[in-house]
Amino acid sequence: MVGTIRNADSTISFTIRRQPENIPVPYELQGLVTSEKWDFRIMEINKLCAKYSKPLFERIWIVFTLLACGIIPTVLYHVLFNAITPKPLRDAFDRARDNSTIIGTNRFDVGTIDDEIWPYIEKSRWAAFGIFVGLVLVLWTPLILWKYMGARTGRTMATRWAVEDGASGPAFVPKWTIRPPGVWTTDGTVTITIPAPAVPSLFNPNAYMPPYIMQPGQVQAAGMLWAQQQPQQVPYNPEGMTAAPGNTNFQVYATAPAGARDDPFADEKRMKEKEEYDDVKV
Repeated sequence: MVGTIRNADSTISFTIRRQPENIPVPYELQGLVTSEKWDFRIMEINKLCAKYSKPLFERIWIVFTLLACGIIPTVLYHVLFNAITPKPLRDAFDRARDNSTIIGTNRFDVGTIDDEIWPYIEKSRWAAFGIFVGLVLVLWTPLILWKYMGARTGRTMATRWAVEDGASGPAFVPKWTIRPPGVWTTDGTVTITIPAPAVPSLFNPNAYMPPYIMQPGQVQAAGMLWAQQQPQQVPYNPEGMTAAPGNTNFQVYATAPAGARDDPFADEKRMKEKEEYDDVKV
């Protein structure tokens, strides 16, 4: 494996070679795909790449195909032209062509000979073009079909694995995309979808909380209950923090809890606010 790329679309991609490699399970897929299942799938991908990738044979075949598609139609054009054209007409055309000037790109000013020999030229060219098309179909089609079969086998494997993962019951089912080696490459590419990362939030119950904020499982502060609950009419208990006899569901406090005393500067603040209101002219 040559480097794992984590993409922005919640996928990971890595290059896999024809030779077997020890590739660990990405941490994003741990818990979704077991190590045994991961190793088996990587081995299957290695076999797929080795089966549908023959670099030396492919390059020799491509070079031969390019040469054949360029040379064979050209040579056969002249052979066919000489075979279907009468020799006297061909000799007369050659003599006239040596003493003529080119008009356009293909026609020669050779008088009546041009009109007589042109049908043979067209037939030879169409025959050469047909040979070129035949060579393309014969030489290129097997290579294209071979690569197509490799890609189709990869898609079939990925679909089967998705069904297996879905049947195993995880909440997220990773989707595999397998691309076998191309014509000029020796490595395949594997892309796997991964769960989207959770957005960090301080409102998450499992998030870090500062020490001065009590956790949900802790006992509520006395001041919170005292500030929100209205006092009940129960007998006065001088001990303050203990409920009076006969009332065990609610605590009555003789004094305000610590931290809930009046602001010592409250009177000064009220006077300042009053002065601000007095300054407003109606």
